[in-house]
Amino acid sequence: MELTARVGELVTGEQWATAIETAAKFHRYSFGNGILIARQRPDATLVAGFNRWKELGRCVRKGEKGIAILAPMVGRKCSDEPRHPTPPSCAASVSRTCST
Repeated sequence: MELTARVGELVTGEQWATAIETAAKFHRYSFGNGILIARQRPDATLVAGFNRWKELGRCVRKGEKGIAILAPMVGRKCSDEPRHPTPPSCAASVSRTCST
């Protein structure tokens, strides 16, 4: 019975409603990034990078602060070893990767 009551509290609580609203507004972001957005800027309605705002014809005012979110690491692997195909299970360590 206690478990049922706890689940009921979770689903009907104010924090749950806030999490669902955030997920609905920022559905293209991961759950973790949605939480980061909500914690840093609860009144956010649109989130985009600086260059995306420029593409949309919007201006970012000087001195504005950004929202920190986790971005996927993309780029090519840098290595001292000769170039040859690497099996997918053999990823380079973080210290041997670069962003170009």
